[in-house]
Amino acid sequence: MKNVLFVIVFVCISIVIYAQDNFDVSTSNDMSIQWLSSLEEAIDKSVESDMPIMLNIGLDGSEINKLMTEKIFSNDSVIYLVQSFIPLKLDIIAQREEAKQIIDKYNITTSAYFIFIDKDENVLSRLFGDEEQILSSKKLLTAMEEALETSEMIPLIKESTEPTIEALDYYIKQSDAAKAYQILSQTYEDKLIHSIKDIKNVYSISEKEYAFYIFDIADIYLYQKRDYKNAQKIYMDLSIYSPSQTEYIRQADINIIRMFDMQGDKEGMKDYINNTVLKRKNIGKDYKTFFENILNKI
Repeated sequence: MKNVLFVIVFVCISIVIYAQDNFDVSTSNDMSIQWLSSLEEAIDKSVESDMPIMLNIGLDGSEINKLMTEKIFSNDSVIYLVQSFIPLKLDIIAQREEAKQIIDKYNITTSAYFIFIDKDENVLSRLFGDEEQILSSKKLLTAMEEALETSEMIPLIKESTEPTIEALDYYIKQSDAAKAYQILSQTYEDKLIHSIKDIKNVYSISEKEYAFYIFDIADIYLYQKRDYKNAQKIYMDLSIYSPSQTEYIRQADINIIRMFDMQGDKEGMKDYINNTVLKRKNIGKDYKTFFENILNKI
């Protein structure tokens, strides 16, 4: 009996030692993740290892960073999957210059943000939002898995000449609105993919999903590139090619009005409301009243 007990104890100790050496889960806290603090060093290591970079940008010592350490970086599944990445943490105060370059380049708009990039600095996935989003281990694991999948697919996406959902998603992640729009509307079998029937045949997506992609592309032009002309053109596609998607169309109308206001173009605003918005079929009483009130204030 003693011999059996000795063998069991020996095996258990061996397993623990193996886990500590190979998976670094000996302690369940943020220290289990060996964070780098330099993007240049992270890219060098990414080139050497061919592993993507997991970048956490925020403010050290802030309440949300403390909560991330307690709730996310102590999660064994997160600690384990991080081993497939080069982990990099940048503080927006202590590393102001480097953090600012990242913030500007990738259009980061919140103070707690995860972005996953490859050795060529292509975006693989992101995670940001309110505390419910940013403090969810499940959502972080999903973003990490998406990053690894995208990393594997990039060579195929760049080599392929066929329009695919994967390529569309990839170029939207890169904020490459022109390329994404080209993929969504490019010629396929000698006709444009600009009817719902054609889109379904090629991408197997619904009219609502098409509206979602169009909205994403227009938002890149509006908020990241400040290209109002292309943003308006693409927002207008919603009412032409996704006429049933009332919520998206209404938000697009509001964004177009916002663009006219940002440019100080009151006449353009009036013309758009009078000749486009108010002439829509089934506009709805509340929606009509909302835009009539805007007209009265111009």
